[in-house]
Amino acid sequence: MKYPLALLLLSCTFYISAHFGSLNQPELEYIETPGYENDFFERAKLEFEKTMDPALGEVPIDIREKERAFVATLPTRQSLAMWSTQTADTLLHLPTTWENTGIEKTGGRTRSLAMDVGNENILLAGAVGGGVWRTTNSGTSWVKTTANSELHSVSSIAQDKRMGKRDVWYYGTGEYYSPAGYPTYNWDIGEGMYKSVNGGKSWVKLSATSVQRTDTARSPFHFIHNIATDPTRNDSDIVYAACVGAIMRSNDGGASWKVALGSLNTKTSVWSDVTVASNGAIYATLSTGNYMGIYRSVNGVTWTNITPSGITAIQRARVAYAPSNPNTVWVYVSGNSGITVWKYKYISGNGSASGGEWSNRSSAISSKLSVFGTYCMQLTVSPDNEDKVLIGGTDSYYTTDGFSTSSNVTHVGGYSEAYKQTGQWDPVDPNAFLFNGHHPDEHGAVFLPSNPKVVYSCNDGGVFRTDDITQGVNTQWQSINSNYVVAQFYSVGIDPVGNHDNILIAGAQDNNASAGMAGSGKPLQWILGGDGMICDVAADASAFYPSSQNANVYRVQLDANFDVTNYTCVRPNGISPTFTNPLRLDPTNDSILYLLDGYRGIWVNSNLYGIPMVKGKNSIATNWEMIPLQSLWSNTQLTAFDVSRSSKRRIYIATRGGKIARIDYPIITAENPRSIKAMTQINVPSTAYALCVTVDPFDEDNVFVVFSNYGVKSIFNSTNGGETWKSVSGNLEEKPDGSGYGPSVRCFEILHYKGQTLYIAGTSSGVFTTNKIDGDNTIWTFEPSIGNVNINMIRARSTDGFVAIASHGLGVFSGYAIPYEPSNTSVNDNTVSTNVLLHPLYPNPCYNNAQVHFTLAKESSVRLSVFDELGKRVLELPQQAYSSGEHTVPLDVHALPVGNYILQCENGRTRLTKKMSIVR
Repeated sequence: MKYPLALLLLSCTFYISAHFGSLNQPELEYIETPGYENDFFERAKLEFEKTMDPALGEVPIDIREKERAFVATLPTRQSLAMWSTQTADTLLHLPTTWENTGIEKTGGRTRSLAMDVGNENILLAGAVGGGVWRTTNSGTSWVKTTANSELHSVSSIAQDKRMGKRDVWYYGTGEYYSPAGYPTYNWDIGEGMYKSVNGGKSWVKLSATSVQRTDTARSPFHFIHNIATDPTRNDSDIVYAACVGAIMRSNDGGASWKVALGSLNTKTSVWSDVTVASNGAIYATLSTGNYMGIYRSVNGVTWTNITPSGITAIQRARVAYAPSNPNTVWVYVSGNSGITVWKYKYISGNGSASGGEWSNRSSAISSKLSVFGTYCMQLTVSPDNEDKVLIGGTDSYYTTDGFSTSSNVTHVGGYSEAYKQTGQWDPVDPNAFLFNGHHPDEHGAVFLPSNPKVVYSCNDGGVFRTDDITQGVNTQWQSINSNYVVAQFYSVGIDPVGNHDNILIAGAQDNNASAGMAGSGKPLQWILGGDGMICDVAADASAFYPSSQNANVYRVQLDANFDVTNYTCVRPNGISPTFTNPLRLDPTNDSILYLLDGYRGIWVNSNLYGIPMVKGKNSIATNWEMIPLQSLWSNTQLTAFDVSRSSKRRIYIATRGGKIARIDYPIITAENPRSIKAMTQINVPSTAYALCVTVDPFDEDNVFVVFSNYGVKSIFNSTNGGETWKSVSGNLEEKPDGSGYGPSVRCFEILHYKGQTLYIAGTSSGVFTTNKIDGDNTIWTFEPSIGNVNINMIRARSTDGFVAIASHGLGVFSGYAIPYEPSNTSVNDNTVSTNVLLHPLYPNPCYNNAQVHFTLAKESSVRLSVFDELGKRVLELPQQAYSSGEHTVPLDVHALPVGNYILQCENGRTRLTKKMSIVR
């Protein structure tokens, strides 16, 4: 990939100038690494195109908070049924519990990691799309503590380290700059800071950090790069947040904030960092802008610029103090002269001039480091020695003498030594370019205080541990990502004709394509390196088709353990691909593969089985034909397609701007000549991005097209083969014209099962379903069991109701849709059931306590839950086995606010409900 760098930088510079003032940032240089992380800008460009509001020319900067607030007003399936005569289970619906599957030895992109100062077994990790996770056993197992309804974009975590305050934690949101974004792309924008007072087990949003838009001004809390607390002050709860433009300071535990350093006006620094040493001294960095520099303060109010003369420009700078000597500080800079590393020693006074001593330690390390501009920069000092430092970019390096000599700087993580030296790698063995169980792109690290040889590391692969960081190139790492499922999947594929086989293939950002079986207790296993992209599976799982960036498609055969037994590249010669290039096997003949081609047309391979399995890595021409579409339109980007199950093999292709092509008989025969036709254009803005096309598997004339941009109507339907179109977005739009804060719709699927139909939409805020398409009156209901996470692809199977959902931050969800059958039916406000009878609640209305009465015909398990009016489960009693007969269970509702609720009694697949009220 070679994206035109000058054009993109011009776009970035224009946007930053408009929103932050002129930064006078030097031009960035990005080094490309073959095969793994070399599509930095392509990914950013694509995500911007998919989500920007055409009316604004940008992604709305306050979209995440406003979107979540809007989605909270939408009904769930349960809430819609509870307040109507129709029950939640009388129509085909998704399951309420899911198998959640991740990747072998991999978690996912993790920006932050912190250890509890009072208990070394407790760590908190923050994933950029997967929320905060907590372990109490040093990573053997993890629990997600970010609620499903909360924003899952986590950038920073910090603990209040004072005695008596150690249950207080903070996490910041928003990832400013990453392989998932660039300055004109605000998808990973945050919505402020969250606080926990119970050791990170649950979180509450700090209202003072809400990110309300004011004209075009950006709140500093849109992106919180780092958080630090003051361990020395007991008169105040002081918290610092390193934000875009400034270091923010709170004197009251986050209840209110002031600018401590920097500016929120013009010439704003986009990167910042902050740390508070154990002696109370505060050190901060600000990137290029009016306040660029390295600063020191003793009170967080007045600051001294202590920047050495050798630092003239800062793209990003990390700062860390030495726990063994808090007067020693390390600074790691990405600037216009490349990467530099500095050691600072405080001597006296305010620390400037002769009051501080700077030493440039760059010569031993800078040539080894690659940081993708500013993306991956990690700096941590060992607790036992100020000159033992772990530093990371794409790779990790460890020094024992403060970078004084290059011989004492050793490569300890990231890419493998062999890969760094040769650039060669086996496409189906991603481990070949990983360093001894580690993973590239370093973001954070923690030394174990009781044994500083032990290090925990977080990076784009998740969380890892080594028991001896001093072993240099022989350092061995252990993945501690068991059930830490935060992978960012672009796609998922399932066996199209399977029957309860649960086989999955999925492609993940930065983490390869993987395959496996959901529900087996095992994660997916890597089968193709690079950025895992669109994938598919042949009937009966006879072959797998993973792809990496830019349409690098392989045909792979796996054994029963999902180990690769043979493979070959099937990418066509001459393709002009996009980054996440759409592909699809023919749904009725898996020897046929379709592959979209940029601005030109679609490739069709008429016989994949005719391509020899020779472990080839190069593009081929065998059995490929490109069907050009330039005769329909010129200079039009083709973005999505789908194929019908009919004998015509009808293909619908959608473009940016809503143009539609229809191809019948793409494989020409004497009886069936090919037909190519431009259909009616959908009425959307010219830059609207068609991200998904879905053809009804039972009706080739019934087709849906999804547009993912904010500010645009999202879902359109044609029932006559593309002759006419109507919007079916319904209540997913805040306003009738598609403007407002409705979610970005990313994918769409149709499930026909046992004579019933379910329409499933994946969005930037989770999954929505409906059983009835009714134009703009369509009512979509939210599926809270998956939560507020970006959904990139959904696949469903009519043979058994199997559904697989690829999330961009919480792995793959899979389960079996539940059809309406008499044995499945619950009764609204209870009349009768074959095994359980739910009696009236007493008292009702209730104050703080009530009693639930039910009768069982036979011994079985019962789970009791309370839902609010939005269908959110707000109280749950653990499932428990009861004997046959009558039972009375106390229900404590003192923690619930006054209002109307639904009590649900769940017995097997039967769910009975009663309305209840709380008054005080």
